[in-house]
Order: sequence, then C-alpha cells, then structure tokens
Amino acid sequence: MNFDNDACVKHIVYKLEQNITTIFEEQKEEYRTLKKLAKNFGISIEKNVRINKDLRTLIENENVLRKIELIIREGWEEKVFQHTKSYYKSPEHEKIKHTLTGKKVNFEYERIINIEDNVESMYFRSGMAAINAILNCWNLLARGKNLKACILSSYYETVQLIKMVSSDSIKIFRSFQFEDYYDLYLIEPAQADYYLTISNLDEIFKSINQSLNFKVLVFDLSFMGTSIDYRKYIENLSEKNIIIFEIESMLKLHQLGMEFCNCGRLSFKCFGKAQALKDIIVKYLEKYRTLSATNLDYFSYTLLDNRNFHDINHINKVLKNADIFYEWIKNYDIPHIYFPFGISKKSYHKTPMINLDFGDNEKSYIGFVSTAISVSEKLGTKIISHNSFGFRNINLEYFSSEANDNFILRISPGAFRGVQFHIVVFLLHYIYGGDKYESSHEITHY
Repeated sequence: MNFDNDACVKHIVYKLEQNITTIFEEQKEEYRTLKKLAKNFGISIEKNVRINKDLRTLIENENVLRKIELIIREGWEEKVFQHTKSYYKSPEHEKIKHTLTGKKVNFEYERIINIEDNVESMYFRSGMAAINAILNCWNLLARGKNLKACILSSYYETVQLIKMVSSDSIKIFRSFQFEDYYDLYLIEPAQADYYLTISNLDEIFKSINQSLNFKVLVFDLSFMGTSIDYRKYIENLSEKNIIIFEIESMLKLHQLGMEFCNCGRLSFKCFGKAQALKDIIVKYLEKYRTLSATNLDYFSYTLLDNRNFHDINHINKVLKNADIFYEWIKNYDIPHIYFPFGISKKSYHKTPMINLDFGDNEKSYIGFVSTAISVSEKLGTKIISHNSFGFRNINLEYFSSEANDNFILRISPGAFRGVQFHIVVFLLHYIYGGDKYESSHEITHY
C-alpha cells in the first residue's frame, strides 16, 4: 500500500472541510447524549464542546468527547466499587445488600446471586458461558438419544466449543439442508466469519413450519442487539413443540460502547408441549450457572443495574452508522466488501461492522490501520484500535481467516460520525475511490 502520505493528508483535510456542518452536528448530538448519560449516572461533567465551525475546533471537540466518555466510564465504575468494596464474597449474615438504584441483592455466597425478575431471562459471565449452558441443558433433555445439530455459527469460540461437545451421540452439521432433519439449530443470522456469511433464515423457518417434531432453536443475536419477532416467520408458533433460546454478548451493544464488564444474556420461550419443560430448564440453568461459577458477581450486577444500559437508541445508532459507512464506500474499487444488510435488507442481517478484503497480504492491512492512525494523529486526534465492536467512535482491526491465510479488515463505525469516522471514509476514498467517485456531498442522505 504505497502512496504519497502528504497528498493523502491534504485530500482528507479537503474532504473533512467539505463536511464540516455534518461533523459538527454529529458532535453536538454526541455531546448532548454524553451529558444526559452523565446526569443519569450522577457524574459531573465540566468539559464543553466548542461551537466554531472550523476543522481545528472539530478536532478539539473530538478529543473532548473522548475525555467525557472516559470520565463517565471511570466515574461510574468508581461509584460502584466504593459501594461494593466492603462486602466479602461470602458476606456477613443479615447484612442487607443492594445496588445503587436500591435493588436488593440477597446472597450468602456471591456465586449464587440471583436477581432476575424474569426467570426466562438470565445473566451469565459471558455470551459463551450462556451458549455452553444451553448445550449442557440440551444434553440433559435429550439424554440417551442420537441428536443432530445444525450449526450456522462462525464465531471462533463458538466453533471451538461445538467441537468439544460433538460425540458419537451428537452429530454436528455445518450447513443446512432443507428437510426435517435436525433436532437443534445454533444460528448467527449474520455469521461472525471472514465474509459475514448470511444464514438463510427463510429456509430454516420454512422447514420449521413443515415440521411437527420437537425442535430447539438457539439464536446468537450479539450483532443485532435486539430480538426477532418469530411469530412473523413461524406459523402457529404457540402450537409448535419448540424451545427458542436467544443469547447475546451484552458487552458489545448494550453497554453504551464503554465496555463496563463481561456479561451474557440468555432468554428462552417454550411453545406447544415444550411448555411442560419450562420449570425444568429454569432449575437446570440456575444450578448450572452456580456450579460452573458463570454467574455475575455483585460488582458487575451493580454496574449494570442502571437505566442507561440496554439503550435501543445506542444500538440503532451503531447499526445505522454501519449502513451509512457502507453506502459511502460500496462503489469504491475495494476488491471485496462484506456487509450482509447491504444485500438482504432484512433487519436480522444487520451488523455493526463492515469487512473489507483488499486481496493482498498482511502488510496491506497493517499499512491501512497504521496509516489511519498516523493521519489522525497528524490532524491532532487519534483513532484507537480494539478487538471488538460497538464502541462510541470508529474502530479498526484486522485478522486472518481460520480457513486460510487470507486477511480481512473489520471496520466498526461506532455510535457517532465524527472526525475519525470521516478520516477512515476519506482514506478509503483516496486509495480506492478515484476521481470518478468524487463525493462532495455531506452525509445527510440517510
């Protein structure tokens, strides 16, 4: 990836200046959001963004917004730590424990905390812990039977876990054939692989509609952040003998892009004759969670017990910005762009990231990320690279495919479209766009 860095910076500055108004409006909205969050967390914010519409001011604002985010994150964690620090893991008897919202948390041993109001929705220490609990529960329910599982999931830890549970009595299939064949489905609607492969839910739901057999459906919705309305797709759902589990990594989209603590959510619904299994499932999952030490601790429960979390507005912004980013770059001469929602337009195929394949070796990916960071630093801010998605600002990471030596660049645009968001758009434009894709318009078309 060889080009004139000085010319690249000039190009990006030129494009940023063409989009001053849009960036400024985005920063104002982000500032209002952060001020509201700070108020709800009971944290004082003295920093302000400036209202001048020039590039230098916008860059200063970007840095101020980052500092406010860190003040909120560290402030809330400090409040919770001060509130919970005096309690032992096996606290003194009769001592009342509660979260900062006043919710009582009674436990004699921290590992057996249970504060869920709804027994059909449970928290685990991670999304992977929730998946493992479901697989163990499934083994219990189907003991002594030969089972067939259709796994349309590509998250690397899930793949490794599935390999561990596969046995002579549990046959694992990595592709779906349209027939009434499988007992369990483990599905990522958009799979967490190199290509963000689309799982064909239409065919799966069609198969379910034609079946009278008992089925277990497990959906990993970590990319979506919201549930699926299954009644739209499964006919006479209340009469089907089906258990539907949903799991999510709550770290990604449900914690305002600030990653307060690891957490996974598991929820389920039983339909038809499967409703007789509800109490058995609840008791097993609670017992498994306790014995496997995969519950949340008191500190984590208290962190997450705040109305700011599970904010659908934040989730929608993250998903919307991924779509806007894709619309900007979809006509660039990038060898391969993977973004499921851009193809299917179905809500369950939304993802908070876009994967780019430059069709080159690792050096190209290292070069792009380092160039993006270097350009941002030259302009007075800094793009930060993490291993994840759902942050407030844009995130870049690259990784190799497990199936081959190919690399991919994952761009997660984040919750607001500030200076850093635009730097990445215009860096791609400089390298892959060309004059025929010259875009002087502001990002207001969405």
